[in-house]
Amino acid sequence: MRAIKRYCSQNAFSLIEVILAIVILETIAVAMLGMVSFGNRAALINEENLKVVNLLQRKAEEIKCRDFDTDFSEIGFTYTGYTNYLFTVTQTVPWLGNAALKKIDVVVSWTNPLGVPKSEPMTFLMGDY
Repeated sequence: MRAIKRYCSQNAFSLIEVILAIVILETIAVAMLGMVSFGNRAALINEENLKVVNLLQRKAEEIKCRDFDTDFSEIGFTYTGYTNYLFTVTQTVPWLGNAALKKIDVVVSWTNPLGVPKSEPMTFLMGDY
């Protein structure tokens, strides 16, 4: 009889302890899921921003390769696969009273993956040399 009592009196986890452990683990899992979700959202936004910067650089190089006398505000810019981006190109001639300089402003507007409208400007000078 003593062997049975000794066996039954051994410490074991109660139901409350098991439920408490499950709640703690679940809280940790929910917090980690939130971190992963935030990381994915940040990665999408960063990917979108990098794409926009690359498009702006491509646009600037495309403009620089053209003749100085070209009216860039009349050129339509579209890239295959980038239908969500709207480019606006404006130019100021002459720049600071110098007829050999023109200021080119390129603005790209888009809606990011979270549905927020965004725009990114780029300004550069172009010389007739």
